This record gives sequence, structure tokens and C-alpha cells, in this order.
Amino acid sequence: MIVCEPRPLRAPDGVGLGWWRVADEAQRAAEPRHLLLTHGTFSDRRVCMTMARAWAEQGHVAWILEWRGHGRSDRVAEPYDMETVAERDVPAALHELQRLAPLAPLCVATHSGGGLALTMALLRQPGLASRLHKVALFACQACDAAGTPWRVARLAAAAAITRVYGRIPARPLRLGVQDESHAMMGPWFRWNLTRSFRGRDGFDYGARQRDIVVPVMAIAAQADHFIAPAGACHRFWSRFGAPAQGQFLVCGPSTGYAQAYGHATIMHSPQAAQEVLPGVIAWLLQ
Repeated sequence: MIVCEPRPLRAPDGVGLGWWRVADEAQRAAEPRHLLLTHGTFSDRRVCMTMARAWAEQGHVAWILEWRGHGRSDRVAEPYDMETVAERDVPAALHELQRLAPLAPLCVATHSGGGLALTMALLRQPGLASRLHKVALFACQACDAAGTPWRVARLAAAAAITRVYGRIPARPLRLGVQDESHAMMGPWFRWNLTRSFRGRDGFDYGARQRDIVVPVMAIAAQADHFIAPAGACHRFWSRFGAPAQGQFLVCGPSTGYAQAYGHATIMHSPQAAQEVLPGVIAWLLQ
């Protein structure tokens, strides 16, 4: 029986984080591998559960990190953005896994903005990558969504509306389960409208991605036309320093899959569990 149970975890600034251990206690591999999972914007641990269960079914242990202000994590009064998550929340999870399993190889799988937070964390704190075995990024891109005039117009309009109202309501717009603030979404709009993945202090993440030499698999969804189009995902993946050691997949009928996956269903759906995740997990475990 697969069990998902909360465990305590705090960020360096004291914020309590949603931290979940997913494992099948009746079926344990001789040397269980550990997988860190984290979500993106408008989301929480639920988007990671299909992958976590599939990993646990192999006898391994999955750990899900929920960003501050998301899921069971503490709500915080001060504004925060994805860089805050990268600087505080992701390192807290990686350090905790190093403490719990200091000798075991560690894999990471992320959805959407979770991959951006991981990338920024590894670039800001390069030592975090020393224990990573492989990384899988689902539907992740940073600054290439505005590839056409129509997409530029949509992004600019969304950015303006978010700035005026201060937040984006997730459920009415069918974006997910978690509202996001202008503070959180503003940088993502800026990255894509300027086509430059830079930090608030000017740190050029895009130019430095080549410094990350951990093998990366990127999984794009054929029907994801706005948040993480396949071409944008490929450009993001190609900037890492070891593309020959990784893989890039587009999942949809044009590449032999049964359905055209969307931004969320590429990682969290019964169909993905059947025909997408097994290959990703096999690659992570190689």
C-alpha cells in the first residue's frame, strides 16, 4: 500500500514547508532511490502525485516539496516570487534529502515552474548539484513562450491584468488550484516578453545554464500552446551543459502517443501514468 505522509521541513527563514514522503512500505527495493518532486505555479503537491505513486510502485521513495504559500506550506505576508522559492525552499529540500540519505543517488522531477526554481537554485548554489544523478523537467521553459505576435499580445495582456488586479484567480480561469500574485507571476511575464531569463539582480540564468552538467530529460506536451510550447521547452533544455547525456521528448499523436497531452496532463493523468511516466522513470533509474 502506497502511503503519502507529511514530514516536517522548514526553509532557512523559518517558513514551514509542505514536505511529503510517498512510499510503498510493503515493497521496498534493496537499495531504494530517492526522488524529489516539486510543482509549479497555480499548483501544489497534487500535480506530482501520479509520478510519486509510479516511483513508489518501483520500491523507491518519493519526496514532494510544496512551495511556500502553496498546499500545506505556511502562508507568508511578505511578497515572494519564484526566485524566493529557488533561494530558500528548494535548497531546504535538497539539504534535507542529503541528511536523510547521504550516500544514495538523488533524482529530481519537476513540473513547469518547478523546473525553473530548481535551475535557479542550482545556479545560485552550485554545490547543490553535486549529488544529483538525473533530472526530469515536465513542461518547463523560461523565456520563449512569446514566439508569435499573437502570443506576445496574450502575454502582455495577461501581465497588464495581473498588475492591475494584483493576482490571477486559478480556478475561474482553469489554470489550477492555487491563485498566484503579481509578485510571483511578474518575473515570468518579464522573462518571456523580454526573451531573457535574468534574476532580479541581473544574474543571467539563461547564459549560465551551461554550467549545469547533470543529465536532463525534458518532456514537452504537444497540446501545450501557451505556457510551455514544445519549441520553447526544447530551447530551455538545449541550454544545459550536457544535452548529449539527456533526452528531449514531445508527447502527442505526432510522436506516437495516444493523446495530445496538455500542460498538466503530461505529468498528472491516468494516460501519462500508462505511456509517459514509465519511460521517464526507467531513464532516471538507469
